[in-house]
Amino acid sequence: MSTAVRLRYLADHPEVVDELADWAFLEWFRGAGMTWDDAFERMQERQRRDDLPLALVALEGRRPTGTVSLLRTDAPGAGAVACLTGLYVAPPWRGRGLGRRLCRRALVESRRLGWDRLALYTTDHEPYYARLGWSRRSVTIVETGPRLQVAAFMERPVTGRLPSARCSCDPLRVRC
Repeated sequence: MSTAVRLRYLADHPEVVDELADWAFLEWFRGAGMTWDDAFERMQERQRRDDLPLALVALEGRRPTGTVSLLRTDAPGAGAVACLTGLYVAPPWRGRGLGRRLCRRALVESRRLGWDRLALYTTDHEPYYARLGWSRRSVTIVETGPRLQVAAFMERPVTGRLPSARCSCDPLRVRC
């Protein structure tokens, strides 16, 4: 690791949209019967700072190492919530706590934007999110392209003390 990994808004780094679209396409969109253009369009839409949807990108220098997005969705039986989606860490960076940092920053951003809870849907990573403080609220069916899958709907409050990321972070300029 030659330089520190910084968490930034995708809106400030449009030069990495193509690479993030590549990751999203290969990880989720292709399997859901969607195109690379669909992934690119979603990343383009997430270039915001003060409204949802927005994306955060982890950068080592100018090279992306991970990403996470926040969007607005309707929760089962609970109305509109901020929703964490698209958490991705590049393979060389896995197991180093970067996913945890991106989740923590997503919580900080949700609180900054006035949401009182952050939700997510997961088909296969419920134990990971539970370790980070999310609780399962329900099990539901989600549509992923032409397929239907069973997913856990999980939530956690964004008020009060957030879990430590081993540093004190300014919510707008996380440098940890």
